[in-house]
Amino acid sequence: MAGIVGPRTLNADGTPQVSFGRALGLVAEWRQRRLVGGVRRRDPGALRRAEALAGRAAEPDWVSGSCLLMRRCAFEQVGGFDEAFFLYEEDVDLCVRARALGWRVRYEPRAVVRHRLGRSMAQMAPRARFEYHRSHLRYYRKHNGAAETLVLASCSTATVGGSGTATLTITGSLTLAVYQTCLQAV
Repeated sequence: MAGIVGPRTLNADGTPQVSFGRALGLVAEWRQRRLVGGVRRRDPGALRRAEALAGRAAEPDWVSGSCLLMRRCAFEQVGGFDEAFFLYEEDVDLCVRARALGWRVRYEPRAVVRHRLGRSMAQMAPRARFEYHRSHLRYYRKHNGAAETLVLASCSTATVGGSGTATLTITGSLTLAVYQTCLQAV
């Protein structure tokens, strides 16, 4: 029985957002980042691939929390959202935990929403970037084991400046350019 269903998610201009996929892991993320980057650059091949994926119903490992429906009994059984995640990866974690308990996750392209991607991040960009990296590492620690977490962590550094001072530094010797290169490669 489906416990979670997510719709086809479009940008304001009608292009598809990558709003479902395989559980986060180094290889799956590398593939997804290539696709997302291609869509952002308006690469014709990436746009065709994204349209083809978005046009078919599927049973992915996760659907985007920007819009999803979840049975109350499934939500209660998994214990709801893990509040240790803030702003990012909480949807993937929720779906992975639901699947582990036997619930199906469905992607349904006949239901369509438009999502203004990046609005949360734009309002507090440094803090949102920090929370993204922190949640990303938390997800890997929770679901992917020590080896994959170590690989991701070796590329991770994030800082929040201004009035909200916080730092997440796994390897302090990395520059932002090196970090971005690592994330693009992962």
